[in-house]
Amino acid sequence: MPQLSPDQLETELASGKLRAAYFLAGENRHRKEAAIKAIKTAAQVDDFNYCEADYADMPAGDIAAFAGTAPMLSPRRMLVIRRAEKFLAEGRRILAEYLQNPLESSVLVLESGDNKLRDDTLPKACAQAGVSATFYLLRDDEACAWLSRRARQMGLSLASGAADAMVAAAGTDTGALENELEKLSAYAAGRKTPLTSDDALAVLGFEKDENPFELGRALMAGDAKRASELVDRLLDGGEYPVMLLGRITDALQKLVRARRMLAAGLSRDSLFTELGVHRYFDRDFPQQAAAFVNDALLLQSLVKAVEADAELKSSSGSEPRALLKSLILRACHARAGRS
Repeated sequence: MPQLSPDQLETELASGKLRAAYFLAGENRHRKEAAIKAIKTAAQVDDFNYCEADYADMPAGDIAAFAGTAPMLSPRRMLVIRRAEKFLAEGRRILAEYLQNPLESSVLVLESGDNKLRDDTLPKACAQAGVSATFYLLRDDEACAWLSRRARQMGLSLASGAADAMVAAAGTDTGALENELEKLSAYAAGRKTPLTSDDALAVLGFEKDENPFELGRALMAGDAKRASELVDRLLDGGEYPVMLLGRITDALQKLVRARRMLAAGLSRDSLFTELGVHRYFDRDFPQQAAAFVNDALLLQSLVKAVEADAELKSSSGSEPRALLKSLILRACHARAGRS
């Protein structure tokens, strides 16, 4: 029952090994999409034998029938189903039954934006027939390691500290980091010496509106207008609502903890160490936290954000855009001191 890490799956696909089924879950959309692309490349499937659909647009019976049909003038056929966590019990049963004896010439990929599913029928069935992998958002150290490895794959040599500088400036979103590496590659064309942190920062002129981490920074600054605009741009760009909610929740947690630390008499400088806030890029954080004077409303905002996680994952939940913006407005009212 292979449960592979994203790194292990990447290595396996690079070796050319292919399986009949994949369950790819998690909030790290960029790495997940890269894995799907690698699966398609390994499968050598043409457009005629490739199909991609949302769970709501293709009944489970049709999925099983498509996957169970031999490819036409191609070594394989491939089917990618989005939001697979939404299948009801009968749909899960039909797909699990197919996965007990999948067609070797077909590749079925079930994708989910959730890190953890309420029902594990499909991940387990895919693991038995092939692979299940979860693509989590990366911590700073993991992002630095991923960035260094990806740079080597692109033929770039990063000096000590360069990856840390890029992650500190651009965040841990692998999509944003890969964009920066592409800029760095153009910047370093023909260069033979390792690229330094100064080189990395020289090309870090990425569009902040494309960086999900800017959402948390806008909220910590109490800038409701910018935070709401970022929600629109990021959702329109294809980011998962649950990932944006994670940015909002993380920012609120930092603000609540910072307020308590300040009330306990701890120094403003200690906030950087204790809360993992960057000393340069978030240098105004102590003043920002001090401005959120309505502690009760700030705490209520955090509670609402935690509750919103289940609501976003429910098929009958609120419209994500409106829900995220309402959380932002509530939190920013705490900064203004209004109830």
